[in-house]
Amino acid sequence: MFVIQCIIISLLCAVSGNAFPLLGNLKRPLSGNSLGWYTLGRPLIGGTICGIILGDIKAGVELGIGVQLVYLAVVTPGGAVGLDVSFMAYPVIAIGILGKLDAGATIAIASGIGVLGSFTFTAQAAVGSMIKGIYTKALADHDYKSFVKKFWLYNQTIYFALRFIPSFIAIYFGAQYIGDFMEMLPQFVSNGMNALGGILPAVGIAALLTTTIHNKFFIIFFLVGFTLVVFMNINIIGLTFIAAGIAYLYYIGSDKGTTYTNNTLTVEEEEVL
Repeated sequence: MFVIQCIIISLLCAVSGNAFPLLGNLKRPLSGNSLGWYTLGRPLIGGTICGIILGDIKAGVELGIGVQLVYLAVVTPGGAVGLDVSFMAYPVIAIGILGKLDAGATIAIASGIGVLGSFTFTAQAAVGSMIKGIYTKALADHDYKSFVKKFWLYNQTIYFALRFIPSFIAIYFGAQYIGDFMEMLPQFVSNGMNALGGILPAVGIAALLTTTIHNKFFIIFFLVGFTLVVFMNINIIGLTFIAAGIAYLYYIGSDKGTTYTNNTLTVEEEEVL
């Protein structure tokens, strides 16, 4: 049973990469990115799925949230992959669930595994360049159907193997020893990993804010929401209604809202006249 669980999680790790377009179709191969890299490959989604497969949904969601917060602002501009979040979403979180690790230890492991996982893209490109003669001959012969089939078959097989095999090995063997290894660590190392797990999510949120907020004044809204949740214990549903009200009031009081209101009044006055 455990082998089957490892296989399923490793399969999900393989297909969640952004270079695996088979989740799309021949007409829209890049649509596989939306379902794979940007959906299945997110730590929160991967953690939930791992929790379902391994029978501990609560731990999967908690670890997924912790890892997701750190990498909220991760982007891959121009295909430049600095780290692979899908390796964090599946093998790392699966190991965290099986080893009963806390969020701090899981985040610390994920940080290193994510960088190592990004090497699969380089390895796939290197191996693909070595065997390019297999399908470039079909291109030279103007046999485009054969070229497309061979290009997809060989490249996707290589990419699949580079992701599936390391993921399976990590889950199957790593989960057996990770708990004992963590217990062997000195207390100050464990404390450091817990501290790291507490700081990095804040760094992820800060990176997201600096990426999406162009007016620094808007940070005040974030601080207000943070204060309401932490110190007043308002749940996310109540906070959503409060945020909607503040957003509407801000719009009315902004230049656009004032201009719209003034224009409306002017039109009504003209009709009266």
